[in-house]
Formats: sequence, structure tokens, C-alpha cells
Amino acid sequence: MSKILCIIDGMTDPDFSVYRYPNLSRMYLTRHVDTAQGQEPESLGCILRLLGVKKVPTFLRGYAEALGNGIPVSTNDLILRGSWFGLDAEGRCTVPIAAPDTLPGVDCCRYYPIGQYKSLLVFPGMASFVSDLVTHPPYTCGGQPAQELCPHGCSAVETIFHALLTKDRCLIPWGQSVSKSMSPFPKKAAVICGTTIVKGIARMLDMELIPVSGATGDVDTDLLAKTIAALNAAKDYPFVLLHINGADEASHRKNSAEKQAFLQKIDDVVIPLLLHSRHEVYVVADHSTDPDSGIHTDGMQPVFSSISAAPNAPKPSMTTNTMKQVKMTEDQRKIWSIQQLRKKADEVGRLPTKADFEPIDKIRIKAALGPWPRALEAAGLKEPKEKKTANRR
Repeated sequence: MSKILCIIDGMTDPDFSVYRYPNLSRMYLTRHVDTAQGQEPESLGCILRLLGVKKVPTFLRGYAEALGNGIPVSTNDLILRGSWFGLDAEGRCTVPIAAPDTLPGVDCCRYYPIGQYKSLLVFPGMASFVSDLVTHPPYTCGGQPAQELCPHGCSAVETIFHALLTKDRCLIPWGQSVSKSMSPFPKKAAVICGTTIVKGIARMLDMELIPVSGATGDVDTDLLAKTIAALNAAKDYPFVLLHINGADEASHRKNSAEKQAFLQKIDDVVIPLLLHSRHEVYVVADHSTDPDSGIHTDGMQPVFSSISAAPNAPKPSMTTNTMKQVKMTEDQRKIWSIQQLRKKADEVGRLPTKADFEPIDKIRIKAALGPWPRALEAAGLKEPKEKKTANRR
């Protein structure tokens, strides 16, 4: 049995209630944890603390982002994250906007767009300025006048800020850092994620990064593919980190309905499969993100577990009877079918065949997942067959 830690980025907020999410509410609330520990409630530090790092190094954010994106940096480089914001008529930051692909005319730094509103700035040979810089993290910028968010302590960074400030957008440089080394994670571990900061954490801690097609780091991420990847990784790794980021992004867009809908999808797709596995599962937020303000907040985070203090307590799962009793959504039918296939594979010790199931269950599985080979692939029990392309003359 492996341990799966599912971190739902920015899950909680002042209106969060676990009882909106039937599967999550069936887990055991084991404790609350202080993920910020008096520091800024940002994902890098909070996730590292959840992973057991006792003292999070300072000036780490930009370097972790560079690692996550495979961007080369030197020991004497100054590295900053950049977040793009739209501005209202009064010059105040509204919501994040898409990062441009290039910055024509900027020659004092290297600019890298890294997806969505995010970018990376590398100032060669300026690492010595890292402790002098004062910047503003983006999760505190909503509603603030852009002019007041100019960094201080390095003239090159200040110049970039003013050069890119227009009447309708601005770039907020923050997360100043230099290259650092950290002790590896104490166990053989795998990471499934779509966000570059978590990829950077994996590489800093020498954890195996498992690529998943469709893992976007936003609400359009392929939750089913990520969950299957986590369960498959748990066969070989005693610790698996499954990071899900969309709720945080929806909150930054100040879209409460989008956040709740995404959390509901996690409850429908991810939690049932995790609970149905034989692994020790924990679900927690790294920090709170308020969709009204778009800002990260600290506070004690609830930790939900599949393990009860009572050793013989039954584990919740979705059974055949459940399927008969309730009208299920398409996603729920897929989850139920995948559960049945994985459970049967554990029972028989091989790939399950159609003959292993009752006729009605076989019909339901095929209706949800398609022909039998595709169903086995969807359940992560069989490698997808590569399509053959014929040479035509």
C-alpha cells in the first residue's frame, strides 16, 4: 500500500463547505495543518511544508519555476516570476491576462512566457541584488494601483516594470530568486501535476515527474488521466503527489461558480477512484484562495484521509448497487466502470476479460468506456495501442 497525497491548490475559502462534495465528505477529517507557518501563503512554500520540508529556503520561487520549465539559469543569475494583469480605467489590477510571446526592445533580461498569465525573467549576472529587491506577489495585487506595485532595489527590474506598464496592462515581477540546492525527498516518490511550480518542486527534491497528456494546470485539465496516472504510479512508488490546480486559477479570475464547478468535478472524478484504491489517501489544500478577492489567504487547512482511527472501519466505495439506485452522470459512469475493471484485475491477477463480469455489468462498462480494449486502456490496465500509419504512394 502506497501513500497518495492529493493537494487541491486553493481549495478552501471563506464559503468552502465539505458537505457540498459528497465523496470528499465521506473521507475522515483527521486534523488541520498550518501550511503557511507565518510566511506568505504561496504554493511553493506551502507545498514544500506539506512534503515535510522543515525550513523552506528563501529566494526560491523563480528558480523553482525555471526548473519546472526546463529554462537554463546560472548561479549568478537573478530570476523572477512575472505575472500579467489587466488594468481598469483607474489603473488598478483586475484579473490575470495572457502573457505575450515576446517583449520587443527588452535587452536587459531574458523573457520566457510559461503559460496563461505567467512568465519568467532572467537577469544575467545580477544575483547579488536578490536580497535587496522588494516585490509584490500577484495574489495580493487584485484591486491595487499598478503604479504602487513597482519593485524596488534593482534598477534593471524597475526599468522593465515601467517599460511594460501601459494603460490597460502591466507585468508584476515577483518571486526573486537564485539557484539553490535542496535535500532529496526521503522516499522514492512520483509527482503528477500540470503546473510548472510543482514540476520544479519535483526536480528540486529528486522526485520522479510522471508526464500526463492533458494536464494543463487549469480547470480544463484531464482529471481522469491524472488520477489513473497517480494510481499506476502508486504500484511502483511508496509516495505519490497528485497536484490539482484549477480551483486556484478560477479564484484568481474571481469566478466563484467556476471554482465550485471544478471542485465538484474533482469530487465526481478524482475522489471516488482514490477511495476505491487500496492506498492510503490524503486530500488537503496548500492554502486558501478567495474567489471574491482573488487573493491567497492563510489559515489552518483541513486534512481528509481514507484512513480512520478505527482500523476496521469500512472504506467508502461506489458499488454495483449504488449504480442501480442513483441516476449517474457520464463522468460517474466512467468512474464506476474503471473501478470495476481495476478491482477485478486485482482479484484475478491479470487483465480482466468480458467473461469475468455479469452480463449487465459488462454492458455498462462498454457503454461507458467503449470496446473492451479501449475500456482496459481507459482504466490504465493496458497501454494504448499506437496507431499505425500506412505509407501511401
